[in-house]
Amino acid sequence: MTDTRSGILEKPPMASGEFVEHARYNIGSFKKINMSNIKIIAILIAIFCLTNHLVLSDYCYTDDTDPFMHFGPYTRNHIVRGAITNPHLPNCKLRQIWMLARHSISSDNNYWSPHVHELLQKYHNNISESYDLGGVHLCPKDIEKLREWKKYEFLDDDNLKLLIKQDKQDMFSLGIRFKNYFPNFFEYDSVNSLKHEYLFRGIEQLGTKDSINSFINGLFGNVTFDIKIKKKDNLLQFHNIYQPFLKHKSASQMKEFHKYIQSAEWDEMLRSISDRLGYSSPLPFTTIKSFYRTCTFETIYYGSSPWCAIFRKEDLEKIQFSEDLMSYYNSGYGQNMRQIVGCPMIKDVYNHFRNFEDGYGVDEPKGIFYFADITAIQLLLSTIGAAKDPEPLLAKNFIQARNRKWYQAHLTPLSANLVIMLFKCSKDYKVNLYLNEKPLDIDCCEHGICDWNFLRNKLEETVFNCKADICHD
Repeated sequence: MTDTRSGILEKPPMASGEFVEHARYNIGSFKKINMSNIKIIAILIAIFCLTNHLVLSDYCYTDDTDPFMHFGPYTRNHIVRGAITNPHLPNCKLRQIWMLARHSISSDNNYWSPHVHELLQKYHNNISESYDLGGVHLCPKDIEKLREWKKYEFLDDDNLKLLIKQDKQDMFSLGIRFKNYFPNFFEYDSVNSLKHEYLFRGIEQLGTKDSINSFINGLFGNVTFDIKIKKKDNLLQFHNIYQPFLKHKSASQMKEFHKYIQSAEWDEMLRSISDRLGYSSPLPFTTIKSFYRTCTFETIYYGSSPWCAIFRKEDLEKIQFSEDLMSYYNSGYGQNMRQIVGCPMIKDVYNHFRNFEDGYGVDEPKGIFYFADITAIQLLLSTIGAAKDPEPLLAKNFIQARNRKWYQAHLTPLSANLVIMLFKCSKDYKVNLYLNEKPLDIDCCEHGICDWNFLRNKLEETVFNCKADICHD
């Protein structure tokens, strides 16, 4: 039959029985098709959910054989230090070692508090419950470790002894390594001769004297030594005493830091971490910082922490960058007063080395070892032109600054040490610089080796303009 309006052939109408049978067939087919489609859709949804879960939780901190271990100034020294493989210069004799080392481990008072303990316990329980409901995107092993977590303890006397013991071990090992680098230099005839040939000086802080003694024992064995410890040391703590600097740094230090933690990049990190833990709204950074500090300190004490599992490498890199911004504007190249407060240390190095050059070396100690805080080391580094990036660190250039030189984990980790050595060579004097047992490059000094004449001329302007009233007694 043809439709006269369209010219399309039509099927003849069905008989009633045929129509019923056809309807039954279509309904059955419809059911089969829909049931099949529903099954397919269900499978696709399951695959999507599973894939999505795996994407979010494919990383497993517990199984990571090479986790991110850089925690700024709380980075363990052995993770970043080098080894002095060529301690001697050709045709030269080592005459003097000048060292500025980081004093004993200092704890973060914000970590050791009842408030943090309560906060961690609260979120520990919430995260565990949320995981059972499918809201947390961490791998099962990491969740299990987090559920087992009971390590948080206040800084009581026992834990304080643990801190000091660990720092003593690190400093003892440092002393042994320097003894092995320069065995002849650290030979001595008697304990009395030691007191004339080596100077040890540190600031008054809990554990500092124990750390220095451990370093001495690593160098010389079990000897008793007179260590100069001062409550207010104008040389080692000038940056904590000089009032114009204290007023200036408080105003300038935090500007770029605050810009960064108010950026979209930072907000995205907070959202990502919060979502990973099952929270629909971003957690405040004060809370996430408590997780981060717990991850940091437990890694220092125990080697790892289940709280580290909530972070990804890029999260930790961003937190490092925020802290490096603060130090850059406090004691690095973003600090306009760095040469004013950094010059006393430069002047001390200069005067000791000049004494040898001018023939007064007989009255000089062979080794000068100072123990101060990380700010003192960073100020000295920025004053001599070390670890200088081609562009200043700014809140907006996290990506460009990923390979930055001003990186606290490399500059001032735990047991950090800056060593400047004076060598008498056949024709002149040379200087060799090491930071954490790696050659320290500054302008025109490759592999940490400088002609003393060049370095002296480079430093003289800073030294001669240094108006700090420093008492060396």
